[in-house]
Amino acid sequence: MEITEEESKNGENRLINLEEIMMNTQANMKKISVEMKQLINTSKKIEHILQIVTSIADQTNLLA
Repeated sequence: MEITEEESKNGENRLINLEEIMMNTQANMKKISVEMKQLINTSKKIEHILQIVTSIADQTNLLA
C-alpha cells in the first residue's frame, strides 16, 4: 500500500493540530493549578475568620 503525498501531508497536519491541542491543554492545566492554589489560600483565610467569629460567639455566650 502506497502512501500518497496528500495522505502524508494530512497526517502531518493532524500531528500539528494534536500538538497544539496538547499545548493548550497543558497551559489550561497550569492556569487551573494556579487558581486551585488561590482557592485553597482563600479557603484557609475564610476558615481563620470563622474560627475568630466562633471564638467571639463562644465568649459572648459565656457572658450572657
